[in-house]
Amino acid sequence: YTLLRDTSGILLDRTPSSSDLPEKIRRTVESDGDSLVTDLHVWQVGIGKFAAIVSVVAHEPKNSDHYRSLLREHEQLVHLTIETQHCGEDHESLATS
Repeated sequence: YTLLRDTSGILLDRTPSSSDLPEKIRRTVESDGDSLVTDLHVWQVGIGKFAAIVSVVAHEPKNSDHYRSLLREHEQLVHLTIETQHCGEDHESLATS
């Protein structure tokens, strides 16, 4: 029973409810005041290891390598897919809307 309990979350790609990683990812990416995380999926791929798909919209989006370098501080994030899109709307900051 212990083995099943300990591994089922990993096998089902579940993010533990106690994980604050999604919020940390959002804060890190949005720290420039222009970038906005519009879609974020985080799941567990091992004990204490996570993968994420992050969609970012910005007036002046950086390339995915820029956002990847920002997120390196989160060592538990071992696989990352980043999608960036340009926002053509006329307003000052996405992060404050």
